[in-house]
Amino acid sequence: VANAAVSGILPGAKRIFITDYLLDNFSMDEIKSVLAHEIGHMKGKHLYIRLLIKVSMVILTGLGIYIATKLGSDIPWFIGWLIFVLTLFFVSAVINSKISFKQEFDSDGFAACAVGVQTTIDSLEKLAALNLLPKKTGRLFNLAGLHPSIEARIAALNKIQPMLELSGRIFGKTH
Repeated sequence: VANAAVSGILPGAKRIFITDYLLDNFSMDEIKSVLAHEIGHMKGKHLYIRLLIKVSMVILTGLGIYIATKLGSDIPWFIGWLIFVLTLFFVSAVINSKISFKQEFDSDGFAACAVGVQTTIDSLEKLAALNLLPKKTGRLFNLAGLHPSIEARIAALNKIQPMLELSGRIFGKTH
């Protein structure tokens, strides 16, 4: 699998991991794009946000179980618990997906600013090709997924390209 990931929230413990398959199949500029994307996750403090979401889910689940056991007089506690957990799971999946999508778009934008829009698009297309991923995905897949479709990510990059070109002309940057 061609992939990269960032881990670690403590200072000095942050790491970027890149698979050998990606390194073997990407050009140096495409590797820089992938690295810039992962650095975008670090700069955007995305791991802290994801940790906060997970901790909140655990707390809300515990609170839901506690409340469900107190409502046991009207309905069996396990049915109340099950309804609560399923509702929380669905709502948190939607919220987590929306936040994750925004983080991916932001990190793609960071990479585009660092190495250029076209290089970032080339990297995304190569990821899809090497990993046999469809460029377009359906709504249900997007609802449960943590990454927007390649098609949506490329469309977002194409929208920011004119702004990057304008800023490049103003500030003398070529990307």
